[in-house]
Amino acid sequence: MQKILLFLAITLASLLTHAQAPASFKYQAVIRDASGAVIANKLVDLRSTIRQGSGNGQIVYQYSDTLRTNQFGLLVENVGEGNLTDFNAINWKHGPYF
Repeated sequence: MQKILLFLAITLASLLTHAQAPASFKYQAVIRDASGAVIANKLVDLRSTIRQGSGNGQIVYQYSDTLRTNQFGLLVENVGEGNLTDFNAINWKHGPYF
């Protein structure tokens, strides 16, 4: 009896859970100049691009933004928050994406 109840509980739990595509994801980078020195506390232009199939594949999402680095040259971007219409239209099951 306990095995049947356990089986039913696991089956019910699996039916109630659903996988979801992310609303956005974080991208972090340390920004450096040509000599390798950290670019701290500066505005930098960043373009986020997601391509389908390969690194040279079709562009399915692209967004440009100007962001400020911190004192360590770290830049944090929430990819997908800039142009929600295009990001939410990505059909993630038809990957891979680059």
